[in-house]
Amino acid sequence: MAGAPPPRLLALPVIDMAAAAADEAAAAAAVRAACVGPGFFYVTNHGAEPLRGALFERTATLFDAPLAAKLAMRAAPPLFRGYTPLQEETLDPASQTEGDTKEGFYFGRDVPAGSAEAALPLHGPNAWPPEALAPGFRAAATAYFEAARALGFRLLRLLALALGLPAEHFHPSFARPMLFLRPLRYAPVASRPDAGLLGAGAHTDYGMLTLLATDGVPGLQIRQEGGWLGVPPLEGALIVNLGDLLERCGGLLRQQGGGRAAAAPHSPRASPLLTCAQPVADGQTGDSDQHCTGW
Repeated sequence: MAGAPPPRLLALPVIDMAAAAADEAAAAAAVRAACVGPGFFYVTNHGAEPLRGALFERTATLFDAPLAAKLAMRAAPPLFRGYTPLQEETLDPASQTEGDTKEGFYFGRDVPAGSAEAALPLHGPNAWPPEALAPGFRAAATAYFEAARALGFRLLRLLALALGLPAEHFHPSFARPMLFLRPLRYAPVASRPDAGLLGAGAHTDYGMLTLLATDGVPGLQIRQEGGWLGVPPLEGALIVNLGDLLERCGGLLRQQGGGRAAAAPHSPRASPLLTCAQPVADGQTGDSDQHCTGW
């Protein structure tokens, strides 16, 4: 809405992963404090930053492809991997009057078609764009995906320690993790939350952890103190958000109020996400109480 004041900013806690390697106990205590507070935190010196520039560059080329070429990769059942057009998703239908002003792609852990694992729900091969359409994208996305996966396992150690559990307690549940890389591009349309127009409506993330890399343009807001506070980008950092799956652990580590993206009228911008979820052998989340008693 024109003239509406910008949201107050919330400075999130910062977890230095280089320091965490030297003192996991101190880092786990800091993670716990962050999780029972805002439910979001920054991580620095995380290892994925050198790969971010290449991914953003190749992602821009992919989004600039003709719409017909992108629609040829449209996400569909049963895997739901591929392209999601502008405003196809509406994350908060109760409050939004239009769909999210973003487009995106879903890529996951590549599972060979015809394998036993591919018979599980949402497991299978990716719908990669042709190399001629987005040169170097698959290589850049795969490199970033693997770096983010390694970071995710390091964060799982800290979360386990934050709960007073053995460092690798979660690891057996992630032997075949359900991981997704979601490049997003927000349209150059100013969000008007009071009118129900948002880059991404209010929501919580369904998995274990979300690692958000931004292009430096503010947009993320989180619900705190009965309202929405803006999260400023931090150079070189990823933003970590706890998902619903971790929140099911008896509320010991609890995300506070979810997030949304309120876009300013900038040029189109991209934010790759990696979301970590936790399937067990049958593709379901399993008995949360069983996991929580050990978490």
